[in-house]
Amino acid sequence: MPIPGIDKLTFPAVARAGLRVVASRRVRQPVIGRRTQPVVHSLSQNGAAMGLDNVAVQWPRTGRFYEPVAPAEFVDFAELAQHVPPSAAPAAALADHVAETGTVRATVYTELVDLLLGLDGVLYATEAAAEDEDPVIDPDGCAWIAGGLEKFVAGHGDLGDHVTLESIAKVMRKVLASSRLPDQQLRWLETRLDALKDEHGTPPQWNFTLLEIDVLAHFFRRCTDRGFAVYADF
Repeated sequence: MPIPGIDKLTFPAVARAGLRVVASRRVRQPVIGRRTQPVVHSLSQNGAAMGLDNVAVQWPRTGRFYEPVAPAEFVDFAELAQHVPPSAAPAAALADHVAETGTVRATVYTELVDLLLGLDGVLYATEAAAEDEDPVIDPDGCAWIAGGLEKFVAGHGDLGDHVTLESIAKVMRKVLASSRLPDQQLRWLETRLDALKDEHGTPPQWNFTLLEIDVLAHFFRRCTDRGFAVYADF
């Protein structure tokens, strides 16, 4: 799905070994801007952290704080918002916000990304974490996330522009059926899908546009290409 004003991207293979995320449930003081208090997770009733922003920051940190990337590095995302169809309004809103702030309001995408990439807390930067580290996804981790999202967008093309949990499962089943140890991989997927259901056995009613996921992928790809990291701020 080409995006006006944004370079066309390839869809590289995703290698889990390429993920290098640094984070912890207890976060030290070095954070974005001038905040002086440690970051504290805000938990919902089911234990999921809320209000997550993924902020593009300069990498590596050279002082006490991570410096946010100037929104000018993402200004071309605004062109996308001017070309999307009305049915893709969420994609336009996401692209506009990235262009204005260099930030993704990521809460709504956390479960989706975790399912696609097979880990937990990816956008919270909690996977493979050492205790007391800052919640930052480095450029290699951004590349890993971008690659997974790009592959999903490519694989979903035949199913149209409306992304639901059911369509996500179809794409993943097709990919895993041709993978090494397909039976094991498919059992793992069904376990992940079951874990998303509530106490009544009802799955989440996800409703995304494919272009929205593509914009998210472009955000992480831009961070990778320009050597930025992503700070999980909540």
